[in-house]
Amino acid sequence: MTYQVITLPRAERDARGAYLWHAQEAPLAALRWYRGLREAIESLAAYPLRCPLAPENEYSEEEIRHLLYGRR
Repeated sequence: MTYQVITLPRAERDARGAYLWHAQEAPLAALRWYRGLREAIESLAAYPLRCPLAPENEYSEEEIRHLLYGRR
């Protein structure tokens, strides 16, 4: 089964901003990081249940899970 993955505009802006910030010092590493992030997000369509429920899940009618990516 394939699930719908929705990334909000703010999340897209934040990811782009993080990429641009990292790219100032290490462009290739920033690109690898960004590509890995996109792959991780896309993988949620097939394997969303591997991620824990997000703290805000208790306030939503729909199930909200979150994927933490990176070292921090």
